[in-house]
Amino acid sequence: MNKILCLFLIFSCSFVVGKDKYDCIYKKNSKVDVTKKYPFNIATKIIWVSWKSDEEGMPKTIKDYTKEKITWENFSDSVSISNSNKGNLADILFNYKYAVNGAYDLSSKCYIPRDAVLFLDKNGTLIDYVEMCFECTDYRLMTTKWKFDFCEGKLDLLKKYKVEQLKK
Repeated sequence: MNKILCLFLIFSCSFVVGKDKYDCIYKKNSKVDVTKKYPFNIATKIIWVSWKSDEEGMPKTIKDYTKEKITWENFSDSVSISNSNKGNLADILFNYKYAVNGAYDLSSKCYIPRDAVLFLDKNGTLIDYVEMCFECTDYRLMTTKWKFDFCEGKLDLLKKYKVEQLKK
């Protein structure tokens, strides 16, 4: 009996070793097309914007804008996400998750966001956004209609995605 218990423990531990609960891993939900999830399903235009929040006149956060009025001149970079690339963005946001389920907060409290993804309707009105601070590993959403894990590996993927979009 002790041998069986010992083998069971060794076997169980082999699955846990190397998997930190804070690791960001790809967990695709094959039953759901992520581009059909909110806000991707209703946005007709998706724009990645970047700004320097320490410049005079720049907002500290995207929430300083109203849904109807966005001051586009305040952004240092702005790139429209094409329909063919919105699936990649949705995949990163929704399918990369913590290795172990739970409520984790790895962020520091600096929160000076410099990037946001804006979701607009056909009239150019802001539907929702995800605002990101890569320095403190935190994000904010405009509404509570959606949520996702913001694990550290996702930050690297989003930074790479942004650079790729700016090169186009």
